[in-house]
Amino acid sequence: MTSRILVEMILNITSGINLLFIIALIIVKEVRNERVRKLLTASGLHFFSIIMKIADLILEHNEVDQVVPSFVIMAAVLDIASFVTIIFSIFSTADGKITVRMWKERFFPGMLAAITMPFLTALAFEIIFNGFHFIDFGYGISLCVLYIIFQREEELRLLEKEKEISATYAKILTDQIQPHFIFNALMSIEDLCYNDPEKAAKCIEDFSGYLRGNIDALTTEGLIPFEQELKHIRQYEALEHARTGLDFSMEYKLNVTDFQIPALTVQPIVENAIKHGTLSRRDGTGMVVLTTGRVGDFVRITVEDNGIGTELTEKQEGHKSIGISNVKERLSSQCGGSFELTTTGEGSRVLIVIPLKADA
Repeated sequence: MTSRILVEMILNITSGINLLFIIALIIVKEVRNERVRKLLTASGLHFFSIIMKIADLILEHNEVDQVVPSFVIMAAVLDIASFVTIIFSIFSTADGKITVRMWKERFFPGMLAAITMPFLTALAFEIIFNGFHFIDFGYGISLCVLYIIFQREEELRLLEKEKEISATYAKILTDQIQPHFIFNALMSIEDLCYNDPEKAAKCIEDFSGYLRGNIDALTTEGLIPFEQELKHIRQYEALEHARTGLDFSMEYKLNVTDFQIPALTVQPIVENAIKHGTLSRRDGTGMVVLTTGRVGDFVRITVEDNGIGTELTEKQEGHKSIGISNVKERLSSQCGGSFELTTTGEGSRVLIVIPLKADA
């Protein structure tokens, strides 16, 4: 075997092993990322191209005439398909959408460098070492660098998502613990201390539990038992009765409670229903109905009120909208749940659907 064939055989085998490592790594860790799956396809195509080139080198060493189409032509076709797939992967998002805006992203210059620099380096080596082909080795390095860039980009995207969720929780806390609500609740407790000390003690217990539930939500990374959210709802209901002095009723139709939800998802909806629904009925006929039930592999939670649909101030409408948006976002991101709001002249109805797999 000539030195040229031996060197090229070693380079191709090394490149093939490198590609197999990348392919195995992607299959194990990143198969759900559509962008990286395109890189997996490109790596697979180039791996088979290297197999064709190794076969061609073996035939050349044994001085066997190749059959048309030759292994070299097949390898070239595979290389072109692999390169086109890489271009698609660069201009793809994690969910597989093709977009030309990727050139504005922070990693785009690095991606171009990952493609061009190994090729240019391989070409320089081919010029220096005339007769030896280093291009496949450079191609393998390009794929490896691109995978590292894609992985780093995904890590930063997840980190930014976590920051957004943390900011959302902080916003929820400020939305839930409003100064005027705290002031009114404390004033109501003060009045009860003079008129009904026993009821005042119970109100203080509910108030502290309500505040603790809101604050704990900031440090809760996963889902919580529905019973915990239900306790928070009952504490808020008791505080509203004590704070406003208005009559309204809260009905619970709980057909299932052994499931988990993101913290502060049902309670803000009940709060909106009471504040902007039932309390608009000054005759004491306001009612909120909380219902849970299981349908197949899903849990359905409905919150209904019979509010008369009074117009809200711009500030109230903004607060309500922010609260609903926060709930929607966390239901979707934390457990794959859905949210639907229906409003009529006779009240509003919120439907939350959570897959039971979220309990796992």
